Amino acid sequence: QRTDLYRSMFEGFVPGTAKGADLTTFLFGLEMQLTIHDRTHGQHGRAIQLLNKTNQFNLNGHHIECSDLDAVLQDGGALYTASLTDRVGNHGEIIALLIDCQNIIRSFAMSCRVFQRRIEYAMLAWLLRKMDQSIVLDVAETQRNTPFHQFIEDPSFSIASKHRVACARDTFLASYSKDLELFNVIDLTIDEGLQ
Repeated sequence: QRTDLYRSMFEGFVPGTAKGADLTTFLFGLEMQLTIHDRTHGQHGRAIQLLNKTNQFNLNGHHIECSDLDAVLQDGGALYTASLTDRVGNHGEIIALLIDCQNIIRSFAMSCRVFQRRIEYAMLAWLLRKMDQSIVLDVAETQRNTPFHQFIEDPSFSIASKHRVACARDTFLASYSKDLELFNVIDLTIDEGLQ
């Protein structure tokens, strides 16, 4: 059983040398399904865990208390997560994003288990399509969040102020809407948002 478990884990690892068309072919072959949840109302446990324990792909490393989260949500903000399944198995909820009522992303983190799956690009493209406007990210550098800073080195992002990075909606979508096509996206946010 352990051998089968390791074999299935290795099947899902993105080859380090895969680039361009090879990477796209590999990712399509994983048959990934991304299910997006609205966690604004209801259970926040896994989202808080992701935001507080994820170090590498983490917007700013800020520790989120339940009271901080509740304050943002009660003021009109939103909390979204996404879970991933593929032909290898179920990875659970692997990404979380907190955005406030002023369209500032306050927290954004993704599990390192799913690096190189293009989930961060797909998630942000989904959000920008939903919002129909540009956004700002509340960024801070930590000792370990280099992967996040590599993500925002893209021309879609520009420095707005000391700890704020603007994301140009149309520029980002022109480059990364295709990343949504790597996934069978199931958007549960409309139904969940009514709860």
